Amino acid sequence: MSKAREQTGSIQQRWMKRNLLIIGPAILAGFLLAAAVLSNYSKESMLNAMEMRASNTAVYINKYMSVTYDQFYSYGFQAVENFEDGDRLELQVLDNQGRVMFSSNGLTGGFTQTTDDVRTALERSVVGRYIGWDPVTESRVAAVTAPVIAVTGETIGGVRVLSSTVLLYQEIAGLFAALVTSALVLIALVVVLNHIFMKSIIRPVLRVNTAAAEIADGNYGQRVPVTSEDEIGQLCRTINHLSVELERADTAKNDFISSVSHELRTPLTAIGGWAEAVAEDPTDLTNAQVGLDIIIKESRRLSQMVNELLDFSRLESGGLKLQKEPFDLGAELYDAVLTYDDLLRSSGMTVQDAEPEEPVLVYGDRDRIRQVFLNIIDNACKYGSDGGKLDVVLDMEESMARVQFRDHGAGIPEEELPMIKEKFYKGSAKGKGTGIGLALCDEIVILHKGSLEIESTLGKGTCVTVRLPLYKREDYKENQK
Repeated sequence: MSKAREQTGSIQQRWMKRNLLIIGPAILAGFLLAAAVLSNYSKESMLNAMEMRASNTAVYINKYMSVTYDQFYSYGFQAVENFEDGDRLELQVLDNQGRVMFSSNGLTGGFTQTTDDVRTALERSVVGRYIGWDPVTESRVAAVTAPVIAVTGETIGGVRVLSSTVLLYQEIAGLFAALVTSALVLIALVVVLNHIFMKSIIRPVLRVNTAAAEIADGNYGQRVPVTSEDEIGQLCRTINHLSVELERADTAKNDFISSVSHELRTPLTAIGGWAEAVAEDPTDLTNAQVGLDIIIKESRRLSQMVNELLDFSRLESGGLKLQKEPFDLGAELYDAVLTYDDLLRSSGMTVQDAEPEEPVLVYGDRDRIRQVFLNIIDNACKYGSDGGKLDVVLDMEESMARVQFRDHGAGIPEEELPMIKEKFYKGSAKGKGTGIGLALCDEIVILHKGSLEIESTLGKGTCVTVRLPLYKREDYKENQK
């Protein structure tokens, strides 16, 4: 459990680092972009407001003055005297040489302004802007100068509005502080949300890991609570299904070992017992004959079980090879029924079979297919003898050969049908056998590209249907390549 937490913690740390490596630069880039945009916006807003004041004042002077310089002087003085924003801005009236004629801050005496805004307004007769060092005020300022143009079209001066950049930079600093705060809040929010998100994943993963560790230790049947319908929920369901299947497989394995041990012990006990009995009095020919018959019978039974186990082992490891050839399916079916004729009769069962008039050719391993038939008939003898009859039908369905075995015995409970072909499963009947016969038959039929289906009704019997592809010449050619 501690290892799981260590690994989970490292996952959380890596997730957080990777997210911050991605989100951090994105937030930084957004912060820098927003800072640049807001800084430019603040500067532009301030310069636009100053330009409006300078232009309006220049228009006022232009409207009332005539060509005389005295009138320009008079209206310039009035504009400065009536200026109302002296606490934030400074208004200057300049002559055509850039000398300060009047200032709302009382600056007079022929100081000449030489900044770019002044030169642009006086030389090009358009509004000029400037942010930088002002040699007259010896400070950083933002300034806008609008030209004053006489009726003759001559630029006779300018109206200059300026402000210290301290207020501008204070406003920008406030915006920066707000942006930094927003960025930090966003990063904190990302960290918190990532932590919550990772916890929502880590907790079920820890539960899954704990359950998987318990299952790995052999404690099958573990369950993980399913708390969501997402991929984590699907993982929990998969683990739960795996636990159930492993528990069932483990139970089936134990039943199989117990059953095989019992099945092997019975013939070995009979063989050993009768061998000792015959050895004690070899002159008793009648007793010896009975004993030898039983020894032969049990030896064959033992050999059949061993062969079945070997076949299943080869099948599981992929080592079961088919010796395919074209053959008449009806002949193998008839031979299988004939082989079990005595057993069927001793079980009180009669066989009713129906075969087509023409041979039914399939392409496969005749010995393996015959093994399938024998296993199905053997099961009918064990579990369907109460019905007293076994119906065997061979016919064709389009490109498939169909063989049906129907007994009229006790049948199989409906809840057992889905597991009846699984390895080691013996069902409630608990008859003789290893529990792998039908599983082996199903795999053999699948290797022939066919199907084995079982239908049953409790108390009315069981029908086993084997379908195999009919023989086609291209099958044989393909196998010869």
